[in-house]
Amino acid sequence: MTVPTVRLRALVALLFLLLPASAPAAAPQPAARPRVSKPNLDIYAYRRAYVPGEKVQVRLSAYNVAEAQFTAYKMDLPAVVKNSAGLTNFGKTLKALNLTGLPVAASWRFPVGKFYPDQWAERAVTLPRLPPGVYLVAARAPGVEKRTWLDVTDVALLAKRSRQETLVSATDAGSGRPLPGLMLTVFDGRGARARVATDAEGVCRFPSPGTDAVWVYGRRGGQPRVRPGVPAARAGLVQRLPRHRSAYLPARPDRPV
Repeated sequence: MTVPTVRLRALVALLFLLLPASAPAAAPQPAARPRVSKPNLDIYAYRRAYVPGEKVQVRLSAYNVAEAQFTAYKMDLPAVVKNSAGLTNFGKTLKALNLTGLPVAASWRFPVGKFYPDQWAERAVTLPRLPPGVYLVAARAPGVEKRTWLDVTDVALLAKRSRQETLVSATDAGSGRPLPGLMLTVFDGRGARARVATDAEGVCRFPSPGTDAVWVYGRRGGQPRVRPGVPAARAGLVQRLPRHRSAYLPARPDRPV
């Protein structure tokens, strides 16, 4: 072996020693778990009015909620709604209402069942049987609470209104018989304005109070049973049906109130 060859091999060996050692292979990291958003929910009333004994349901929209806590509170509606304008943004009123002292009519837990993370799940929630009255229904999950309301009543009201006069007809929701002598309180934008009673045919009439919306409330047998709302008259009449469906009737000179 020649001297140059020996020197070349020595130089290569020296360079190899000066190279940094390779780092050990990193251990495989576990896959990051997807981050789940915080729970949320909402509730909606399918209808506002139910007759006693009828199945009462609300709709629950649940987001990352396995179980919701429901409570139905008995509510004195005239104590909460002071005038007809109070029903316009009633959702805000319910949200701010202090529940301390309100009688609890029912309380129960509702399991949502199978759901997927970060996806809304829709469920129909059946309420326990409730006696006649007005109820605030609250649904709760960790960190969130939502509210709605409904009433249970055996009184069916038909209300019509013109610019001059408002007519209310009261019947038994089960039999359809007229309800004579039913005392009603009339509210306008300023508050309670009059008390009226239905006649032998279950009908009462009273002057329409200006352009304000009208709200009529009454009690039967010591229980709150009536909650119709009659919007302000404009180009025609608004008819409030027993189950709170409205139908528009065009105004005509030959159509009496």
